[in-house]
Amino acid sequence: MKKYKGFHTIIAFCVVICMLATTVFAQTEPSVLEETVQADASVYGCFSMDATEAFLGDKQLVKNAKSVFLYELNTQTLMYAWEADQALIPSSFVKILTAIVAIENGALDSAVTVSESAVSDLPLGAVSARLQVSEVLTLQDLLYCMMVGSANDAATVIAEHISGSEYAFTKLMNEYASRIGCTGSHFVNAHGLEDESQYSTARDTAKILAYAMQNETFRNIFEAKEYTVPATNKSAERNLITGNYMMSTHEVQIYFDERVAGGRTGVANDGARSLATIARSGQMELLCVVMGAASVYEESGNKIRSFGGYNETKTMLDSGFEGYTAAQILYDGQALTYFEIGNGDSLLSVGPHATLSTVLPVKLDRTELTFRYSDEIRKLTAPIRAGDRVCNVEIWYKDLCLAVTDLYAMNDVRDSSAISADAPKQTSIAGWIVALCILIVLGFGGYYLLRTPKGKRFLFKIRRRIRKRNKPKRSK
Repeated sequence: MKKYKGFHTIIAFCVVICMLATTVFAQTEPSVLEETVQADASVYGCFSMDATEAFLGDKQLVKNAKSVFLYELNTQTLMYAWEADQALIPSSFVKILTAIVAIENGALDSAVTVSESAVSDLPLGAVSARLQVSEVLTLQDLLYCMMVGSANDAATVIAEHISGSEYAFTKLMNEYASRIGCTGSHFVNAHGLEDESQYSTARDTAKILAYAMQNETFRNIFEAKEYTVPATNKSAERNLITGNYMMSTHEVQIYFDERVAGGRTGVANDGARSLATIARSGQMELLCVVMGAASVYEESGNKIRSFGGYNETKTMLDSGFEGYTAAQILYDGQALTYFEIGNGDSLLSVGPHATLSTVLPVKLDRTELTFRYSDEIRKLTAPIRAGDRVCNVEIWYKDLCLAVTDLYAMNDVRDSSAISADAPKQTSIAGWIVALCILIVLGFGGYYLLRTPKGKRFLFKIRRRIRKRNKPKRSK
């Protein structure tokens, strides 16, 4: 058996070589997947503050507000807009912009001295922190006075501290507004007291607030219900409490809403109420702006029975939260679908390079979601490399486009025509390898067979026959 052990090893080795050769040069067929229905669409959906469509549609949901804007921050979904680009009196909404400009351009712990010009020009009856000339406070304390206590004098002091004068500061405010994307606003003071040259819109207010909420310092101030200003060189400590009854801690509880995390109120000279609010529930964070909401008075006309801004805000928050949630629909690295590519040797897998979420009904029927791929995917031909952008996808809920994102190749697709041209060469090489393997097997097989007893006798007979044939014949 030892004589054949090496022979068996060589045979096995040659068989393996032959199998590898045929495998390397074989062409495999891709698996067939279900074809995805494609459709072209160019609707700019509800996935930005400038969207032309709103998740909740365009039906009027408010009774007496002049303008309303509702936006989901986490998914960047426009939930609702009603007359959102109408120019109106911004009143104390101006303080939102004043605050974020000051925070980004000043040091919170810097000492600020109140000037005479900053407190002398306020109209009689304007809300103030009763700041006194030469009083020294930190910028942080002034910001809380302005935002929690709605103090107009604090706004002017802040403006002078940051830019040297209120006029110079308003130029900076307008630059900020333009950079943020506001197109329907103009500001002429830092506090929001009425001026015929000062105006803004619900959409612009939402843009400013959304930008400001990205700053942690602003967010802490905007969401503060109360604050104590330490004693200064001119005053005892001041206890501030928010005037937003939807988040207030004092005796006014009729409008309290636990979903409301922060807000900025505003009252115009004609009594119209405005309210900019941040509210949270579950996975959603709603930004709501209500402008110009009329209040309801008692029959005598002397007492307000209900504040329109709070009523309309509650209506909008209920409409946005109830029955909806923020849900992830795409994630980075997800293999979304497959496409056949012209001249491709395999199917192309595509997916996004970003995580995408949107607002969806809690009880969603998945058949109501449609993925529409741009026609450019049909025009692609091989070769394609992994990482190449190939098309975009639009995600639709019924008749509303929820989101749009680019899709990228997740695998290489080679040109099958080029591969076919090389096929004869590959086949020829494989044939030569197989033939060589056969010759090796036959050679070693014959060698070992001839070394056996039977083989030796066989060789002996062959030699003897050859000798007989070659032996010269004797002459008679």
